[in-house]
Amino acid sequence: MKKLLLHSLLISLSCQAAAFDILTAHPITTGIAETLLAEEIAAQRIRILPAAPKTLPATRQLNYLQGRGKDNLKNLSQEADIVLTVRSIFAQDYLYPFSRRHNIRIIPIDLATPIDGERAGVSKQAQDFLQHPVWLDPYNLSLMYSTLAQELQAYDPALQLENALHQEQKRLIALKNDMETFLNEQEAEPVVLLLNPELSYFTQGLQLGSITASPDSDIAELINTQGITLIISENEADENTAAQAEAAGVKILILPRLSSDNPTEQLAKHYETLKTLLRKE
Repeated sequence: MKKLLLHSLLISLSCQAAAFDILTAHPITTGIAETLLAEEIAAQRIRILPAAPKTLPATRQLNYLQGRGKDNLKNLSQEADIVLTVRSIFAQDYLYPFSRRHNIRIIPIDLATPIDGERAGVSKQAQDFLQHPVWLDPYNLSLMYSTLAQELQAYDPALQLENALHQEQKRLIALKNDMETFLNEQEAEPVVLLLNPELSYFTQGLQLGSITASPDSDIAELINTQGITLIISENEADENTAAQAEAAGVKILILPRLSSDNPTEQLAKHYETLKTLLRKE
């Protein structure tokens, strides 16, 4: 009986010792962590500590962390063991340097580019975007899941993340295959006009060619000369663009701002919206 109690106590202590806290801020890091670690979070072995409100866009987080969120960041940094960043694709992600000021031992993990350089990072375009939304390409999103899983298992070999990783990667493969099948069944491949150049990651993921509009582009002329059949934008198109597109029978796909929810599900919604737009009425 005593041996059994001692064994149970040792197991309990082992589990407590393995528990750790992860600091996040950018929506993609929070979304990937909460998705991949759902079982561990439910088991209360791992805590995700968002340093910024989940509804706050990534482009506004720097000001928040330097202002109203500064004290909260200090407290969370002192509790956290690991900090998740995407500094390699978003230069304004200062979560690691900010948190390190309060916790010299905190360990950084860049989900887009492994810091040790031993594994492949995401496929990043050679353009000077404020933010590279690489997660709009399922291949890149799969790599980001894999990077987090491998880094965390290196930190804690007792973690069992293979099943969760496999499930998300399997879903991404299925999404991509299903969307490519749908596109192949169309009479003609859509000719895409991007109103925001960084959205080329979305077309890249589906191997669709695209043309990028400049701020002074004549949308009606591009539609006519390039045979545009689909416009993709991150915001609602202005009245003039919307009117020109409607007159030409061109659909507009709006890719809403990334949230902190499951990124695989967000990509699936984008694909379903695209299917709806491309289906003949």
